[in-house]
Amino acid sequence: MSGEPGPETGALGDEERDAILRLFDSVMAQTAAPDRRPLGCVAAFLAIVVLLLLPWLEHRLNLGLPRPLVLIVAGLLVLVVLIGAGVSAFGGARGAAIARAEDALAQLASRFPTAAADEKRRWAVTLLIDAYESSGPTTVPTFDFDDGARRLGAALPYVVQVERLLRSHRDIYRVFTLRE
Repeated sequence: MSGEPGPETGALGDEERDAILRLFDSVMAQTAAPDRRPLGCVAAFLAIVVLLLLPWLEHRLNLGLPRPLVLIVAGLLVLVVLIGAGVSAFGGARGAAIARAEDALAQLASRFPTAAADEKRRWAVTLLIDAYESSGPTTVPTFDFDDGARRLGAALPYVVQVERLLRSHRDIYRVFTLRE
């Protein structure tokens, strides 16, 4: 180990700060998973409209469709409503952000003392990036910050330093420095 301050000594050296900022920029530049919730909402809405209008359309257009075919079409429309509602509820990036944050938190909590500097850096940056999920008009936390701070244990001071650096240079949301 070089004489440069690092996570073990409680200060971020210049190389570590540069590496954290480069990693943050790299992660943020990656293409995020598409948010398919609006598509699910539209599909469910249109299927409900067609489902409600189906008897009227069949009668108005005098199609004379056999009853089993009408039931099959209605069943398919109900299926589209259910799938659309599911996509609308769960098609965003929140689940993936929760999983990434939880993994980073677990790795930092269990492996911080023995992990390599690049792993610590990656886990800390991932945890801070995925601490919130913003899609649509809301931004919500992906984990309980007080519980996360408790679980981090010895890794908390390092993560707080990374957070302060990213707040000052990249303007991220507060996570563990909320009470400062």
